[in-house]
Amino acid sequence: MAGARVSGRRVYLSGPMTGIDSWNAKSFAMAHGLVKTLGARWVFDPSTAYVNWEGDQPSLGHEGFMRLDLHELTKSVGPWPGSNYYDLLLHLPGWMESDGCQRETLVAMACGIEVAELWEVELPCHGLPELERFLQCDIGKEAWDA
Repeated sequence: MAGARVSGRRVYLSGPMTGIDSWNAKSFAMAHGLVKTLGARWVFDPSTAYVNWEGDQPSLGHEGFMRLDLHELTKSVGPWPGSNYYDLLLHLPGWMESDGCQRETLVAMACGIEVAELWEVELPCHGLPELERFLQCDIGKEAWDA
């Protein structure tokens, strides 16, 4: 879907983490900043969600983190259809090679949460410094050159 709107929405970021230095935190941070700049109401970033005060991640293993992530993704504000807490799941580049991202995508779709690629978000007509910085980094180039 081209032109995914993020303004005023609760966004769940989904991107590869396993086997990537610092759980791909730099890419998630850049995407988080971009989405917040574009007016997202709330952004869930799994690369930082479970970091303790010392900056360490708990040793839960892949399955443990997937349980936490899927629990977060399926939060709702009620039992009725359309009561999802998250309005939009945004894919970071590389998500197709990630088993975890594929699971998150299937769950989001099953729950009626819109799914889009990061490069599909609606962008304002005027320039944003955060967007310009994002486009200059590797993940930004990969996303917008795709």
